[in-house]
Amino acid sequence: VYEYKNYKSKIKDLNIYGNGDLMVIELWMEGSIDGKIYLMGKPVYDRKSQSLQIIDLKYKLEGTGAFSKFAEWLFRGRIKKQIEKAIEEPVNAQIQAIRAEIEKNLANYKPNPTTLIQGTLSDFYFDKIVLTETDIFSEIYLKGNVNVSLLGF
Repeated sequence: VYEYKNYKSKIKDLNIYGNGDLMVIELWMEGSIDGKIYLMGKPVYDRKSQSLQIIDLKYKLEGTGAFSKFAEWLFRGRIKKQIEKAIEEPVNAQIQAIRAEIEKNLANYKPNPTTLIQGTLSDFYFDKIVLTETDIFSEIYLKGNVNVSLLGF
């Protein structure tokens, strides 16, 4: 629930979907003033911090009367920061879990009884993130050293 001057509105519903390289977050606001806020930003993987970030976050409004002033007040920082954090934190936790699983598998991975794979992961990053209505597609790059041993030969 957000309050601005004499206005009070809450997020009734939200929808997140992709549109090419943009992530779109559609917020339905309801209260003393109603309307929709569309937040659009590009998800980019930052190799240095090893995290996904939403850059160039912009907004578009649909509403009547004072809704535009209310939404502009929200977007000046409050809702923008909350949305970025709500998207980035769980995605980054998943990225770290993927990396940890890859590193664990490289420690002593046996795809079958005659093969042993061991190695180290020195770099791991995503590139060319594309969003659709239902999926996220990305190229994943791994760099490191791998030793493949054939057992029993």
